[in-house]
Amino acid sequence: MKIKVSYFPHKWHEQKLMAYFADYGPAGIEIQKDARGYSFALIDIPDIQKAKCAIKECNGVQSDPQKPTLRLRVQAEQEPHSKHPSCRLPDSLSDDHFPYFFATRESTFDRNEPPFHDKLETNRCDIAFKITWKAESTVAANPCTTTGPASFPENPEDKDSFYAGYNKRWLTIDNKLAISPFTVKSSIAGGFANLMGGCYRVNTKTEIHNRSKEFILHEDTIPAIHKSCNNMKLICPRCQMFGMTDHSKNVDLDAVGFRGRFKSVALISEITLDEEDFFKKTIPVESDMHNSNYQDATMIQWKCNGEVKCRQYLMPIAGSPKPNKLDVNGYFYPHRALLKGVKNNVHGSLGAGSLDDWSSTITELDKRIEPDDEGKFKISHKLRNYAVVCESGTMFHGTVGAENCSPDEVAALLMLLEHTIAGHGFKIGLGKSWGLGSMISSVKQIWVRRTTEYSWTPSSSFENTDWEKLVKEVDGLMPGVESAVNTFKKVSNLPQKINPYCTHEKKRLKFPDNLRYYWKDAKKTGLCP
Repeated sequence: MKIKVSYFPHKWHEQKLMAYFADYGPAGIEIQKDARGYSFALIDIPDIQKAKCAIKECNGVQSDPQKPTLRLRVQAEQEPHSKHPSCRLPDSLSDDHFPYFFATRESTFDRNEPPFHDKLETNRCDIAFKITWKAESTVAANPCTTTGPASFPENPEDKDSFYAGYNKRWLTIDNKLAISPFTVKSSIAGGFANLMGGCYRVNTKTEIHNRSKEFILHEDTIPAIHKSCNNMKLICPRCQMFGMTDHSKNVDLDAVGFRGRFKSVALISEITLDEEDFFKKTIPVESDMHNSNYQDATMIQWKCNGEVKCRQYLMPIAGSPKPNKLDVNGYFYPHRALLKGVKNNVHGSLGAGSLDDWSSTITELDKRIEPDDEGKFKISHKLRNYAVVCESGTMFHGTVGAENCSPDEVAALLMLLEHTIAGHGFKIGLGKSWGLGSMISSVKQIWVRRTTEYSWTPSSSFENTDWEKLVKEVDGLMPGVESAVNTFKKVSNLPQKINPYCTHEKKRLKFPDNLRYYWKDAKKTGLCP
């Protein structure tokens, strides 16, 4: 197997690295550079046990006596997964995984003027997909917020009589759960940008760097090649499809930009919620600085034909400080304020496979934040979300589409919308780091419109999708799609781009046990790079 070695001195060459790892039987070595220009080495160690020993014994070892802070990073290079050849095994050899990772987008994409809406261009097509999303875990996609205690006056208040928490609700249409068009669009946009290339889009906010103690603006942390698009004449592939705002125009105008070519409806579930049950949950609430007490919160569960389909929970707290505060595995490199890449939440298990599993998990997690012997909470409950969580296996149906698509763009959308092609899975909603929110998508039918006939041509219906048949049929309607799909599937770092669901059974999401010092202790556990 291959191991990846990084953070070694610049003066080290292949011979030096081979000598350093000689005890582990290296068979070959290749030095490469990442997207930021930093060198790393791929070392082939045929004996798997020796490779594991190399990772265990060499990771974190000081590599330069003159630079005490320079320490080797040694990890497993990804290997193919047998079921989906384009998928890879987890980065580490352990079953335990930190809940998210950062993927670096390619730096070779072009910024151009986008295709517009006024006409269908030659060698492009309009396309629509009839899709089904299936919840592979419990999901809390809650775009609606009920604020204040008006709905249930007995819900807990803090010592200043303010509502203690945010009441997050599912969007419903005719008493059916629905995933909002915004959630659908944003989920697909992230994967599309990873495949096709795109800028990084961050919040406009300022935070303090933990090491330098200097205040930094999030936008200033983006590498130059990935700066957010702000000129309609120079738009990245992601923004050409999903839109952007043009800041080069008159700043007094409310909005100038490109609204994008992608469209989505709400994806609506097939079950009608016909019954509500109300139940009480006793939760701890910090009433003042020194004492703890308990109050009853009104929770709801919804049924269909007598079976519980979704239930309200008081969501867990991961720990403090937040991961975006430049701590261990935060958004930025700890030694310099530079964005690591795009945050992808790992598909894995942490007791969120069903509502009953999640209920048991919540009960165990709550025990970790009970008051200590002095009656003080380990973590405050004030801002915990009251979220509605739906049962795994719930199906959502709807249609998405895009205008003026090139074959590459159609291929990228297929890679994301048909999970059997490359094993892609979406993560949506709240609680993603706790195992919630895993969704897989299937294409049921496609319609294509081209300039030659300018009428919609439907594909066959796909109930049990044969992805090769699907791709070939789409290629017949839009030549070049099959070739583009095959090119995407050969990309070496495809799992970093599509966040494969196919390896979820091998991944057990793991948080460090010491909740109070969660992020500080994360690196000690080996779960965090």
